[in-house]
Formats: sequence, C-alpha cells, structure tokens
Amino acid sequence: MFLAVIINFAVSLLLMFSVCSMLLYTILNVSFQIQFVLIVVHSFSVFFIEDCEYPKMVAALVGLQGVFMLVLFYDFYQKAYMRKKE
Repeated sequence: MFLAVIINFAVSLLLMFSVCSMLLYTILNVSFQIQFVLIVVHSFSVFFIEDCEYPKMVAALVGLQGVFMLVLFYDFYQKAYMRKKE
C-alpha cells in the first residue's frame, strides 16, 4: 500500500513536471532572447546620450558581443527546436 502511494506520487510529479517543463522552457528561451536585446540596447544607448563619458569603444564591444550572442542563440534555437528532425 505504501509503495503504491509512493509510485502514484512519483508518476504524478513526472506528469506535472513534463507539462511545467515545457512551459518553463518556453519562458526561459524568450527571456534569454529578451536579455540579449536589452544588453544590445543598453550598450548602444551610450552613442545617443550626448554628455555620457563612458568609453565608446567598450560600449561598442559589449554591444557587438550581445548581437553575436543573440544571433548564435537564435541559430541554435532554430537548428535544435524549430526544424524537423530527419
């Protein structure tokens, strides 16, 4: 009896985890994309503020790194999850 309760509980957790994991996975993917876009916008905002003394070269490098990460993550996402497996 005790073993059956534990098995039922474990199966319930697994089912709940599989549904929640897909939702969580989607949320995390979108949040990573938003994160990279915010890094790029924040880095390049230095060029539009007139009295900002932050080094423009550092801002450009950080912004370009954010662009590269966004492109690489999008490429990975397309290859791993959007295209049908052959």
